[in-house]
Amino acid sequence: MKVLKILGFAFLLNHTQTSFGQEAILPYSLDAKRLARAIEEKPGTFIIVDVRTQQERAELGTPIPGTKAWLPIDERYAQNQQYLHAYVDQFLKLTNGKKDTHIVLYCFFQMHSIPIGQLLMSAGFTNVYSLDGGVNSWHALMDGRQ
Repeated sequence: MKVLKILGFAFLLNHTQTSFGQEAILPYSLDAKRLARAIEEKPGTFIIVDVRTQQERAELGTPIPGTKAWLPIDERYAQNQQYLHAYVDQFLKLTNGKKDTHIVLYCFFQMHSIPIGQLLMSAGFTNVYSLDGGVNSWHALMDGRQ
C-alpha cells in the first residue's frame, strides 16, 4: 500500500510540472541542527509548516517549536488541479502572497515535504526547504541522539 502512495505522489510531481507551467525543482535541504540554530538566532525570518498526515501526527504528534501551520496534502486529490491550486493558495495566504518567503516544510521522513516543496517551487515559490530526516531528525537532535 505504501508503494501505491509513493507512486501516486510521483505522479503528482510529474503532473505539477505542467499544471504550473514550470519544471518541478527540488526544495532546498535543511538539517535539524541548522534549523535549531536558525530558530534560536533568527526567529521569525522563516515560516515552519508541518505537512504530516493525520496518521503521522498521531505517531509522533509533537510539532517543532515555532510551527506556524499544519497543511497536510490529501493524497486522494493529488491529481486534481483545482485541489492543487487551492492547496498552493493556502501557502500564499500564509506568506501574505510573498513567494520569496523562506518556508521550512517537515513531515515524518520527507515523503511529503519533498513533493510538496516541489509543488511550491513549480508554483513560483523561491525559498522552500525540506527538513532532512523529517520530524524524526528534529526529535533525535532534541533527545541528544544526533
